[in-house]
Amino acid sequence: MTDTPIGAITRLSALQHPEHLPNSNTGIKSNYMKLDQPILHLDHHQGIVGDHRAVKNHQIRDRDIMFTDLNVLDRVVKDDGPPMIGQNVTVEDADTLSWCVGDLIRIGDHALVRITSVRKPCPKNDTVHYKGTQKLMEEEGLGGIFGRIEITGDIHVGDTIYLVDRPNPDWTCQDVHIALYGKSPSKDANKLQQIAGLPYLEEPRYKQVAEKRFMELQAYKKGMAVKLLYVVLSAVILAWFLVI
Repeated sequence: MTDTPIGAITRLSALQHPEHLPNSNTGIKSNYMKLDQPILHLDHHQGIVGDHRAVKNHQIRDRDIMFTDLNVLDRVVKDDGPPMIGQNVTVEDADTLSWCVGDLIRIGDHALVRITSVRKPCPKNDTVHYKGTQKLMEEEGLGGIFGRIEITGDIHVGDTIYLVDRPNPDWTCQDVHIALYGKSPSKDANKLQQIAGLPYLEEPRYKQVAEKRFMELQAYKKGMAVKLLYVVLSAVILAWFLVI
């Protein structure tokens, strides 16, 4: 597959130490409101150098780096709101919602990132923006796109992003998210089994959730089959007694 341009970086952001959120009186600190950077160093051992998550279990390798695009920001952020939803990379001339689980993308000359999932949004989005932001992002899969850094490299504002490989072309990160967390989560066992089996999909919030829901559906169907068998046998026995 020839490397295909899929966007260009218009903004880079990072924050090493958590800060108080705007519009909040709770005293909670977060790394949500990242600061503009001219360059980010992507390290395949530790993620983005100088960027951290305030919550330890958010600092996992499948969530090394987060992307969004200008179209998503237009849908999520109101006119007077900050153009920030916690992303590290803002992309123009791109549709990040079309990025698939497992996409391998190259940024600039060297850095390679493996796409893993949509960010499952938290209540901080309502705090920074407006009530209902989290719900909108959750239902439509607008939380941003996570990736895992595969090859170390520096990235700069203005760098082109290239699609190098797409192993799961039938499954965008948005489609997977909506199937699990949208308005009407999927109850299709085949679909859930496919999602659970996707290579490179983020584990705790997606792969494991799909596996659990698939097993629950299988258990439910098995239970219903047993109940149906019981009803049929009862009817047969009753009919036999009535005959004799």
